[in-house]
Amino acid sequence: MIQARAVIVATGTRPRVPDIAGLSSLPDGSVIYGVAGAKEILSAADSIMIIGGGEAAFDYALSCAVRFNLKVTLLIRSQQPRARGWLRDKVLSSSTIRVVTGMQVTSVSHTSHGVQAIIEPSLKKPYISSSYSKNKSNTPVTVLHADVILPATGRIPELPEISVPDGSNLESLSCLHIIGDARLGSLGQATAAAGEGLLAAMEVSRCLNSE
Repeated sequence: MIQARAVIVATGTRPRVPDIAGLSSLPDGSVIYGVAGAKEILSAADSIMIIGGGEAAFDYALSCAVRFNLKVTLLIRSQQPRARGWLRDKVLSSSTIRVVTGMQVTSVSHTSHGVQAIIEPSLKKPYISSSYSKNKSNTPVTVLHADVILPATGRIPELPEISVPDGSNLESLSCLHIIGDARLGSLGQATAAAGEGLLAAMEVSRCLNSE
């Protein structure tokens, strides 16, 4: 057991695993939750499916297309992605990234063609960008295949189990500070998280000096 007069919890977040049938049964190397640390897997692949419409999903899509020369399919459940600005424009204009909006993945499985995803419309008028393929039609796709699938559907706090004295709660412990993504889920900005860290350090100093 480690004892301390003050504790700062800055454990960050972990990927949110979407509720998709068959996802947990995919073999190792078929599903990843980020580009960092997956160089070997991505270098051996030809194609990837990315689920999500936020900044992270678009960043992953661009990295996979540019750094690893992969054919990318970006599946977005809503009609419009949340990503904005330069990143969004770059992805939508890419000739190797197919963007599908208004579609949701209902199940995945592993076949001789890699990962197979069954997708269904989540909106009345799904959209499929035509730059990826010669097929200019917007006919809803129902089955997609790729070597790897990457869910980018958000992150949740990576909080450790913390035992507190009987009758107490976390908020009542003045020298315990849960900061950054561990507290808010995802700040999305390193500078904001660093600012919270500095404030927590100042509070800890005040707490210790007052004892």
